[in-house]
Amino acid sequence: MTTQIENTNYDDLGKSLEDLLNDIGNLHDIIDIAHRGISLTQAMPKVAKVLMKVEGENENNRSAVENAERIAQVAKVEIDNGFPFLFSQGTLMLYSYLEGAIKRFITTYFKNNAVNNIKEFNNVKISLGDYLCLDENEKYEYIFQQYEKSVAIGIQYGVTRFETLLFPIGFGGPVDEETSKSIFELSQLRNNILHRGAIADRFLIKNCPWLNYKLGDKVNVEKESYNKYFKAISSYLVLIAIRLGEKRGKDMSEFKTS
Repeated sequence: MTTQIENTNYDDLGKSLEDLLNDIGNLHDIIDIAHRGISLTQAMPKVAKVLMKVEGENENNRSAVENAERIAQVAKVEIDNGFPFLFSQGTLMLYSYLEGAIKRFITTYFKNNAVNNIKEFNNVKISLGDYLCLDENEKYEYIFQQYEKSVAIGIQYGVTRFETLLFPIGFGGPVDEETSKSIFELSQLRNNILHRGAIADRFLIKNCPWLNYKLGDKVNVEKESYNKYFKAISSYLVLIAIRLGEKRGKDMSEFKTS
């Protein structure tokens, strides 16, 4: 059980949640723009050919037609397969934004509060020589790294890991199964895309059997899955914001039931 800290300071904690909201919102807009833009490339070869007919055939115009056809073919493959590259890259960024926001949230708490009374810090090992060489911001980054190693050792990525890090500072709590499963799935796909080149390996197959991948399969993220992960992160963001609101003495009951 975590020791309660008196006179807890909750200032600036909301900033990391606002940053996450802005980051995933901007990503969603960029994904939408790219989705539309890739689709529009299908019309470009015809436009280039019409212009060449009007202006006359020359090296520049032939080059323009060839380039438009090449881009249209690349886009066609992406379109026919459900935009796997686009949504895979979006998946990478979604999890990275969430992971970064949780880290900033906890680091901000460390900056604003005395954490020596939290029993989980008893096992955090800090090298004084390494610590003293760092500037103020780097010191808190270093503390978080050591805290994460101590508290979340052996815990896989996803909501379980985040909650393990949030509980000692008083921000842990229950998370609905759908949100938890979706974010865990997102974390496993992120790791596979980043470290295995989007080729299904034993880890992905074992950790997410419901995805029905076989060893060596190409891992593709479709729009429906991307939207599911976006919704899950949004739900988790709301949940942490509710916890913060309650810590500040706000009545958050209307949001907890919606």
